[in-house]
Amino acid sequence: VGRLAATGVDAATALSLRFPGGATAGLHAALDVASVDELTVVGSHAWARLPRAFAPPRDEPAVLERSHAAPAAFDADGVTRTLQRFASAVAEGAAPPLPIADAIATAEVLDRARGG
Repeated sequence: VGRLAATGVDAATALSLRFPGGATAGLHAALDVASVDELTVVGSHAWARLPRAFAPPRDEPAVLERSHAAPAAFDADGVTRTLQRFASAVAEGAAPPLPIADAIATAEVLDRARGG
């Protein structure tokens, strides 16, 4: 499900996804409500938690936790790295770091979630 803001941009989205091979994913994102800015990825043997995942700089590191091992902190500031790669590509006249087809595919998934 999804909801557009008055401006026409996606304001909120909730998705349940199923992938080939049986993997599943759940996503909830909202731009116009009070929310926790955190990303959690859960796998079969471990999970990663990224506090302030979408608003760098973060004051806490991301944490990888495994069932039978001590937690490990790591730098996961993908937002900054993505912006740096994009700026470099523009400055050098190169192709963007992510193909435009990826952005279009993401927009199509969000459109389908809203029933569009």
